[in-house]
Amino acid sequence: MKKLFLVLLVLLFANSIKSQAVSIGIKSGANISSFHGKYYFCSPVNKNDMYGYSDGWDIVLGKNFGILFDFGLTKKLSLQTEVLYEDKGFKYFDNSNMCDDEGHNGTIKYKYITMPLILKYKLGKKKRFNINTGIYLGKLLYAREKGRQDIIPYSFEEWDIDIKSQTHDFDFGLSLGLGYEIPVYKKIDFLIEPRVNYGLTENSKTENNQYKNFSVSLGVGVKYNIKR
Repeated sequence: MKKLFLVLLVLLFANSIKSQAVSIGIKSGANISSFHGKYYFCSPVNKNDMYGYSDGWDIVLGKNFGILFDFGLTKKLSLQTEVLYEDKGFKYFDNSNMCDDEGHNGTIKYKYITMPLILKYKLGKKKRFNINTGIYLGKLLYAREKGRQDIIPYSFEEWDIDIKSQTHDFDFGLSLGLGYEIPVYKKIDFLIEPRVNYGLTENSKTENNQYKNFSVSLGVGVKYNIKR
């Protein structure tokens, strides 16, 4: 994964030299995140309670922000790379009584520094609208789980634990999105960029867990066109 980071940086600087157009900008927005796969749960406190997979999940809302660089390859194609801070995670719950309880629920939250590499194809005569796709690589900064297990008949167990050591350091995946650019002043454009991010690498180092990140991000920002 570290080698992939270096490759992305080489591509960044190589394209800055040859680009027909160069832009730099900032962006921020919201992340709606969850997971795909299976999350194995009963109690991280009492490992003997682990019997089955949670049967429900919900989204976690978070934020993203960072900087972007856009390099024109042709009149309609450009390569955009970003360095972003991103919140990801999911909520889980189960009422199946598989853990000899009356139900359990919790939230897992991750924080990443993410570097997407996105190929954009511009549409229309004014080339304001674009479709885009690419890859991303994220470095884990933070991982934490907070949950509660209601134990039959009248007691419960709660936890709030650091799970960074149980989580893989890198998150690699695919991105697909849309973009719209609105000129606001001379060389300055306003950006709207919704994007879907589909993780390809497993999050957990635990053998039974087989889940990966999934998120929908909505970013807005501004960019300055250094060279057109």
